[in-house]
Amino acid sequence: MITSRQNRLVQEVRGLDRRRDPARFLLEGPNVLREAMAAGIMLDLVLHAPGAPPLLRDEAVAVALREATVSDDILAYAADSQHPQGIVALARVPVFAEDDATCRVLVLEEVRDPGNLGTVTRTAWAAGFDTVLLAGQCVDPWSPKVVRAAAGATFHVPVRRFPMLDDALAWLDERDLRLVGARSDGAEPCFDADLKAPLALVLGSEAHGISDEMAARCESFVRIPMARGCESLNLAAAAAVLMYAARGS
Repeated sequence: MITSRQNRLVQEVRGLDRRRDPARFLLEGPNVLREAMAAGIMLDLVLHAPGAPPLLRDEAVAVALREATVSDDILAYAADSQHPQGIVALARVPVFAEDDATCRVLVLEEVRDPGNLGTVTRTAWAAGFDTVLLAGQCVDPWSPKVVRAAAGATFHVPVRRFPMLDDALAWLDERDLRLVGARSDGAEPCFDADLKAPLALVLGSEAHGISDEMAARCESFVRIPMARGCESLNLAAAAAVLMYAARGS
């Protein structure tokens, strides 16, 4: 059993938690790990403590390239969350093939909150959207907090990241998608609007909304009807309403 914080495997997990690795990400907790294995995600390294669920531990160890037993204290030290529940893993970021049949895309511009992105990705999977596209300086979709909030959705819905807005717009143009932006005023109620596919539904940042450059590319805008005095919804809640409005369109 590893009991030293200086162990190289422990430092490898802890180090990944604190820096960007384009090829790997951190998996924490039994539920997300089960979802990852069910989706065929490759496990590079598994660290497990005595409190890990025995069946899950055995299944993860059987498919992992490397594994080690660590103490509870060391697992807590290496993990990002306060309660990793006995097991963490380093996994390979899945590579999704480009799909020419993409017809429903959720576009998020400059979204910074990891909980919002994870929740939105989970809803996109449930609502039948093909892709979540991140435009501009968005939160890393493979950060531990996003992966936990997505609850397995990131293993099924491609999340494509374009730090430069022009690259994001070029990707959308190649697929001939109609861009519909979301805003709070001067727009048609989402339940009355034409949101039929092919469609790219665009939401802006939590603080500033859609940029002028992105707005200029939108063919139309929609809003969510709200009770008098209520100005806005949380980004994740607004995205859920709009995606299901599009699904029913």
